[in-house]
Amino acid sequence: MGDRLLEHALDGDATTTEWREAGFRAASEAGAFFAVTAGSRMAQAALGISTRAPPVAALATLATVCVGAVAASCAGGGQFQFEQSTIDDALRAAACGVTAYAILGGRPTSLAPSHLASVGAFGRRRASLAASRNYATDAQRKQLASLGRRFGCHTCGVKSSVQWIADHQPPQKIAALRDARWWKRLPFLGAPTSQRFYPQCAPCSQKQSAAVRVLSGRSVLHLPTVRPFHLTGFVSAPLSRASAPKKRWYE
Repeated sequence: MGDRLLEHALDGDATTTEWREAGFRAASEAGAFFAVTAGSRMAQAALGISTRAPPVAALATLATVCVGAVAASCAGGGQFQFEQSTIDDALRAAACGVTAYAILGGRPTSLAPSHLASVGAFGRRRASLAASRNYATDAQRKQLASLGRRFGCHTCGVKSSVQWIADHQPPQKIAALRDARWWKRLPFLGAPTSQRFYPQCAPCSQKQSAAVRVLSGRSVLHLPTVRPFHLTGFVSAPLSRASAPKKRWYE
């Protein structure tokens, strides 16, 4: 269907039915990937995986992208149809998924739950400011509000916050606990914990305050937030089909 539509579109004679079917396929592929990412974040939260442990979160994100890309390739009516094992096609779909995810701006921990006492899934160092133990100045708050509108809350990703908070990362209480460790009193290991300001929306700031007060491991799933990389399936599935050996696919 996809190849025929492309040929007809180039010739200018694609039918309404073909366009409708192509649209349904694209929506199914994008929806399948998005559903996998949502389910993955809920599973990660249940398992205690979050941005607090970036290497683990990165592995979880990679697995999510690969599974989501395979699901997207199956969802649009392009289920694997070929002569022998499905492993080559699954690997191709996964590779196309990782490629599309990166092109669309996905980062190693973007699909992990945001830990409230750590930099969140939407946090970027270039979208932060150097911080001291003091509160942010008016100039810093104004700059962080601009960064928030551009990059979003580092915890949930929202860009339309009414009030932007200059969020210390790590939070003040966590930094103080780290600095109180015995080895911090040693001559060459006594540097205070460095902190940075990240833009954070008021609701996430309130959740963080409650979580840090009791040292909770709570995280935010940021399910309502949509970024281009959440629609990876829309790009990866057609890319996978286009790169597959023609003899191994049939309509």
